[in-house]
Amino acid sequence: AQGWDTRIEVAGRTADRLTTATDASGELWLVDAAWPAMVADERARQSRPDLLGNPSEPLARSPLTLVVWTDRADALRSSCGELGWACIIETAGRDWPVVGGAASWGRVVPGHGPADTTAGLVTLSALAGELLGTTEFASNDFGAPGFRSELSVVERAVPDFTPSSGTPLEHMLVFGPASYSFATEVEAVARSVVEGSRDAGRLEISVPDQRAVVDVVVVSTNGAAVSGSVVDELTAVLVGQGWQDPDESGNGRPAPGVAAALRSLWPELT
Repeated sequence: AQGWDTRIEVAGRTADRLTTATDASGELWLVDAAWPAMVADERARQSRPDLLGNPSEPLARSPLTLVVWTDRADALRSSCGELGWACIIETAGRDWPVVGGAASWGRVVPGHGPADTTAGLVTLSALAGELLGTTEFASNDFGAPGFRSELSVVERAVPDFTPSSGTPLEHMLVFGPASYSFATEVEAVARSVVEGSRDAGRLEISVPDQRAVVDVVVVSTNGAAVSGSVVDELTAVLVGQGWQDPDESGNGRPAPGVAAALRSLWPELT
């Protein structure tokens, strides 16, 4: 918004900072709706006073996607039937010939960001939901037989969650199919990165049938309400960048507190 300096920071880093902050006046946080809820829950658990204002209603939304090299996508569909979270779980780390691909491709290498990022945490939530058979799981479901071991197989097949070229998707565009077989990314971000790139014709952006959606809100870090003019301005910017208008459909994700527990579990899985 006009009159505000912009700082780009990993969502989890901001959340950790705001969880223990005593004063963060003068900031607006534009972020997926789960993060302010996680901060508020953790501050309450630590008996800290409220810091954040009430988050706005969602300004815009965008689903998580799989960005796949087209030849790899064909092989995965041949093996799995459809591209989705179940296919990632089934194929991650396996030799390509086992799932219908060429031996020269090596192994199926998934890519996603760390659980401190929105796309990374939403990916982890979507995979967990697929393993547990529901998007409304609770943290005590993490003890289900095979859950941690099967999720760990996927996570340990990711060679680098923070590659040198930026996100896994950005790394794919620099180093080609030898880097990652596919990567997850929020659709609005994926299209802005892929479209116009030299590899646009070699990549497919696919939204899994089991949608996991990012809803963007804005919240003040000093407890104040965010003005309607700021909300309108930020909404226009997001829509101009390919984000969709919000609607009443669900986001296909667990409650924020469960996502926070999954984030805490993630280091054990990698």
